[in-house]
Amino acid sequence: MATESPDTHRELVELRRQINYWRAQHTRAVERQAIWKEKARQLKQMVRQQEAQITELIQQN
Repeated sequence: MATESPDTHRELVELRRQINYWRAQHTRAVERQAIWKEKARQLKQMVRQQEAQITELIQQN
């Protein structure tokens, strides 16, 4: 089995650190996306309710 040079080992450690960093960033981005999608869903529901209220008020007059 070949041994790694110190430079190769440092590079491997750095690449693993970067993998962990970007994996964590991706996880956080997915969580933020889910939050924004839920907010968008709630706002669309509010718009539908307000449109229904407006239609009802127009029909009453």
